[in-house]
Amino acid sequence: MKKTASAVSAIEDAFAEKVRIFSNDYLKCCVYISGIDPSTTTFTQKLYSTLISTSMLLEDFLDFHGAKNNTNWYFYRELTAAVRHLSLAANFQKHISNRLVFYDLADVGDFSEQGEATLDFLNSALMKMAPVILKEAQRLKIQMPATAYAAADFPSVVTSQMLDYDIDDKDKDQQKKNIVKISSEFLNIAKSFDQLKFYDPYPYKEILTLVPERMNEVEIRRYEMLVHNLQSSFDTYVIHG
Repeated sequence: MKKTASAVSAIEDAFAEKVRIFSNDYLKCCVYISGIDPSTTTFTQKLYSTLISTSMLLEDFLDFHGAKNNTNWYFYRELTAAVRHLSLAANFQKHISNRLVFYDLADVGDFSEQGEATLDFLNSALMKMAPVILKEAQRLKIQMPATAYAAADFPSVVTSQMLDYDIDDKDKDQQKKNIVKISSEFLNIAKSFDQLKFYDPYPYKEILTLVPERMNEVEIRRYEMLVHNLQSSFDTYVIHG
């Protein structure tokens, strides 16, 4: 049954108010990022986590309202999904960079440098996307946030101040078993990533041929969860164990 003009107008008015609410904190992040001077401002895990949570919430809202299948809202939805995935990747890379010094690994120079280069690329992508998102929001007549974030809203998690280590773990044999288990899981996960390896830099046009038109988000989230669980186990049983 075809909706009447008044019914369509009522739906659009209700949607406009909701999308303003669900976009508010997300757009505040975009306003903040678009004004960042990368030479003086650091992307922190607090910023990434805010981007992840706000973009995920907005993406879910847009999906529930069928934005994927609407020509007017499709691009805004895709930008939101891209921000979520880029922020997730950047957050994991930032976490690795922050924790690397505690892992007591040898010869991490190249790994660290490549990690920083990857993080710079992800940050650059987010910075380039922010003004595009704001422009698209203006086209869609989404009200801009009344307030803005400041650098003080996104402090770093890294600190030299540690709480007292006052829990003694007497199960030394169990610790060894945990380390063996973590090592085995790491090797299994590394093996599952073999098909995704790139051994040489690819030119831009060739990269485009490798990227599928549709990403398998279920598979991406599975990899994300595997790596996250392994990282948590490592921190629990090796770093703090």
